[in-house]
Amino acid sequence: MDVTIQGRNIKITETLEDYAKKKIGKLDRYLPNIQDVRVDLSSEHTRRGNVLVSAQITVRHQRGAILRAEEKNAGDISIAIDGAVDKIYRQIQRFKGKRIRKGRERFTATLEELNMAEEIPDVEAYVEYTDDGYEE
Repeated sequence: MDVTIQGRNIKITETLEDYAKKKIGKLDRYLPNIQDVRVDLSSEHTRRGNVLVSAQITVRHQRGAILRAEEKNAGDISIAIDGAVDKIYRQIQRFKGKRIRKGRERFTATLEELNMAEEIPDVEAYVEYTDDGYEE
């Protein structure tokens, strides 16, 4: 799985990159055969003077399916990353739950892939904050 992290109007620090890769690295357990993952982080100023940060995650599967999630937040980029990862988990559940119809096998998960994948945990149950504010 190839992970690409890009930033627009935001500096991608080593800590931020490690945090994003740690969160994204868990996706392969729940959806095998991920080809690549792209994480786009951006920051913009609003008219009210607030800073609006957003995290967009795009997952490309080997069978051709594309899963995408975006989360916007006022302030902390780590909260936006967490929200986008939660949305990706829901997208994975929908992708794995699709039934195979004739002619559409390419965009659905096979029984082999479903048997290899782990169950997606309840995300809210595993949230723990460290001293620097990032979740583990």
